[in-house]
Amino acid sequence: MKLIDSITDVRHTEEEIFDAIKASPAPVVLWGAGELSWYITSYLRSHGIDPMCMCDNNPDKHGTVH
Repeated sequence: MKLIDSITDVRHTEEEIFDAIKASPAPVVLWGAGELSWYITSYLRSHGIDPMCMCDNNPDKHGTVH
């Protein structure tokens, strides 16, 4: 397989991963509650995946809701 084939196949792989996540009964939990996590949550939701929660080891963020 050529490198360009790997690059153009990323979207196909992404959809397979999203389908597997949606088919799983396990909850989706994101690790890290930094600024980037909100973009990731939005992206996942736009693909039909709604994370249950975010986890972070920063005590200042424990128990907070944004």
